[in-house]
Amino acid sequence: MDSQFQREQQILDNAYRYINGLRNGLPVDNAMFEMLIEEYDLLLKHMKQVLKISDRASLGLLNDKKSKLEQITELENELLQSQISIMISQIQPHFIYNSLNAIKGLCHIDPELASETIDEFSEYLRGNLESLIINKPVTFDRELRHVKLYLSLEKKRFGDKLNVAYEILADNFLIPALALQPVVENAVRHGVTKREEGGTVTIRTEETDTDVIITVVDDGVGFKSLGPEKDERNHIGISNVKKRLSAMCGGDLRIDSKPGKGTNVVITIPKRGK
Repeated sequence: MDSQFQREQQILDNAYRYINGLRNGLPVDNAMFEMLIEEYDLLLKHMKQVLKISDRASLGLLNDKKSKLEQITELENELLQSQISIMISQIQPHFIYNSLNAIKGLCHIDPELASETIDEFSEYLRGNLESLIINKPVTFDRELRHVKLYLSLEKKRFGDKLNVAYEILADNFLIPALALQPVVENAVRHGVTKREEGGTVTIRTEETDTDVIITVVDDGVGFKSLGPEKDERNHIGISNVKKRLSAMCGGDLRIDSKPGKGTNVVITIPKRGK
């Protein structure tokens, strides 16, 4: 794992050098641009192999639950596997490619906006790397800042086709790192941007006497549920988010979607001491 993180850091450093070069007025290097995409693609394939090894290790632990120690080890392994899966879901070559391509275009038509986008992209990648090594819940404010970076980058790509609304009525609580971002990404990728006219993603938080409730609503194309193992939108980290919410916060996640109407995702996190 250490060597893998070092490799990812090396790739990220290369990306930094590339975008800083653009910021300083160097010409667009198409060869470097393509190489960065290829490196992220190779990294993704390697991490999928790591995940398969982790799956086999998990099955071995499931065969023997004779002691409490083994049960604890099993839980730790499951959380590690979820973390690896989240890493895979966050290293999306298509998103890296689209973001760099958008920056490349902006360098010619709006250098000032290109510089702003470079800063956002760099901070977004850094946030992903930092979140992957956090094994405890983070403040909601921190998670929301990361989500806003993602949405800002996608907004520059989709323009008026993507609208975002925030209704934050509660923010003093903890949530697993990278728990909200995959849900929002699903709303963008599989919801509103699938509609020709686009739509709106709304992030809402509220609280009751016992729980904090996070709702992510989109008025996109929606989908018909085929079960947790078959839903198209389940593969973007949702099953892992559910596991981590349960293990780290005692929380839950449920999805309600209707074709042509949109999708409603509700995350419930019990308040501490309740």
